[in-house]
Amino acid sequence: MRLAKTSGKLGVAADVRYSFDSARAPDQPVTLNIAVVPRVAGQILKFSMQPTEGVQIAAGPVTRLKVNQADTLRQQFSITRTAGTPGALRVLVTHQWDGGSAFGFYSIPFD
Repeated sequence: MRLAKTSGKLGVAADVRYSFDSARAPDQPVTLNIAVVPRVAGQILKFSMQPTEGVQIAAGPVTRLKVNQADTLRQQFSITRTAGTPGALRVLVTHQWDGGSAFGFYSIPFD
């Protein structure tokens, strides 16, 4: 899986990894696999795909996997984009705790 790029400052201690199951082409659905991997054990993370004009997103269920004492979140999405759509998807990752919250945006390129 490839590593998504952070947008701006890093607000959440997590990596977002992704893979597409086939070549991306306009007006053709493709499956996107996302894994959110915490860098610190015990974090409670959530993530969501941000709406993008010209992109249809259908989400599958979220699964949690315990890896090295950290809960990795995995989810599959069916993505269909129209021709001329911007070249990236954005993922919002949030982390909440008793004292507050933090968030970070990550970018997944179509190309």
